[in-house]
Amino acid sequence: MATLRILIVADDDSGFQRSTNASHKSHLGEFVKVLQETDWQGFDIELVKAHRGANTGPSKGADIYNFRFTNTSLADFDMAFYFSFDTIFDSGLTTDVERRQEAAAIATFMEAGKGYFAAGDHEDIGAAINQHVPRVRSMRRWAFSAASPYGIGIAPSAMGADRHDTLQAGSDSGSNGGTTFPYQFNDQSDDTPQPIRVNYYPLWSSRFFHSSMPHPLLCSPMGRIDVLPDHMHEGWCEVPSDLSQEENLPGRASKKEYPLDQHGNPFPPEVIADGTVLAHSTLNQEFGTSISPMTSHKPFGVIGAYDGHQVGIGRCVVDSTWHHFVNINLIGTESTFAGINTNKTKGFYTGPGDTPTPAYQKIMHYYRNLVYWLIPANRGNLIIKQLATAIYRHPHAEVFRGGLYQRENFQRFRLWEIIGFAQLAEDYFKQVRGSCAVLQLLPIILYPIWRFDPRIWEELLPEINPWDIAVTKLTEKFQPFDPRHIDFVPGTKLRRQVILGTLAWAVKFTVNADEELTEKHVDNIQSTFQQLIPYGLQIAAKTLAEGLQASAVIHKGLVELSEQLSKYSSAQSPATSACAPEPAK
Repeated sequence: MATLRILIVADDDSGFQRSTNASHKSHLGEFVKVLQETDWQGFDIELVKAHRGANTGPSKGADIYNFRFTNTSLADFDMAFYFSFDTIFDSGLTTDVERRQEAAAIATFMEAGKGYFAAGDHEDIGAAINQHVPRVRSMRRWAFSAASPYGIGIAPSAMGADRHDTLQAGSDSGSNGGTTFPYQFNDQSDDTPQPIRVNYYPLWSSRFFHSSMPHPLLCSPMGRIDVLPDHMHEGWCEVPSDLSQEENLPGRASKKEYPLDQHGNPFPPEVIADGTVLAHSTLNQEFGTSISPMTSHKPFGVIGAYDGHQVGIGRCVVDSTWHHFVNINLIGTESTFAGINTNKTKGFYTGPGDTPTPAYQKIMHYYRNLVYWLIPANRGNLIIKQLATAIYRHPHAEVFRGGLYQRENFQRFRLWEIIGFAQLAEDYFKQVRGSCAVLQLLPIILYPIWRFDPRIWEELLPEINPWDIAVTKLTEKFQPFDPRHIDFVPGTKLRRQVILGTLAWAVKFTVNADEELTEKHVDNIQSTFQQLIPYGLQIAAKTLAEGLQASAVIHKGLVELSEQLSKYSSAQSPATSACAPEPAK
């Protein structure tokens, strides 16, 4: 099976041990455990854990020490995660010139199509290298004492009234000087997450109903991912106002930070979810029982995403804080802070038998989605492998086995057999990854059609990729049905299901259940799909035409019945005949 190589980088006090010991509170052990124990669909993963410090003192649990982005072959990895603690001075490990060289190495890595994730915390925590990395540096605020070298604004403070405090009131309260404080720093270690507001992307709408999707990063089998761990002082993700800057990094002269799209415009990032600062003061046991002042209620960007695949480079994601990923926020802490209670030594593992809570199960899917979404575009065939898994693992796949279901008979298939196979795939993906997964597959398989005729792609785009920035304009351009009547015609997803069902059959005709999918298989699937899809659409069109004929008969019967009942009503109640409905036409 294909393997994704994932680099995870930590620095300073962070590491990769998993425990509730106070010395491991900022480690990524739980996050790593979630990735390692996931049943990945279509591939395996290999995690390489790197630490920028020396291998001295307590073990950090890394595979590589003294790591630099310039002393390792990044080309060997598909994606990199950097959870950075070091401020702009990098704990004295490197000079600014060296940090800019590392940022250039990351930029080259992304330019090759690889995925990159970055998170810091409040103020300039995490800024050492990320303040220079193209797109990452402007999708999140990394500067504190002064604006960044690239004109990006100041990040929120740690303890002031401007902090991004998302703590939710815990099950206990703290006390200081006779004053009770419902909000305490250690509430971040309990099992109450913060709610987040998720952006939605429309699929279709009608007079009474509409359908939309969250971003793929926030889609799960449990529905939208609308929670994250809470924390007292988070950072700030945003869309920069100036997308025209150059990278200004060593060896990358004249490179644009935001590459131009097909229309000659810088392709922008987006904030896909907001957190909310709650108005309260906070008791800080970890900081000498100090009290942080009252905050003001306000939203702020909590996750930012950049779909570089649309301009031929890698994707990147920024998060407001690595506290969404470290032990103290996920599995609790054994720290002896004043007011600690047993729930805060378990984190989100307070379900029956100390199992993960439903909220944390959603958060785990966010971690997995980061991997799925950051997969390089040139490895998009991995999601086709997921489709093969979906087809052969679904318990109802047995219905579609037998001599009839051979490639040479496809032209004689009925519409329900094509849509039924699509529904197998949709159902399986929904159970293991969420409803968004199928829609991530179709643009990959249909890309050759776009190269052949962009007009076809434009018409299909709102149905198959609601996250494409061009969809809003295209949805306005293509209005095939009066929205007042759309509830009475076949759903707009019919065409999408025919495409998916035909693709699923192409996979079945090409790959045996026990075969390992190879690049040759993927090429054959593409070829088979392109040969079958005209027939699939013709079958759908023919079925709809037959349905229209049947509808005409039903329409005629309704008109006749209306006329007869109108006459009957008039004959029975002449005095109320004026209220009788007009005969149907």
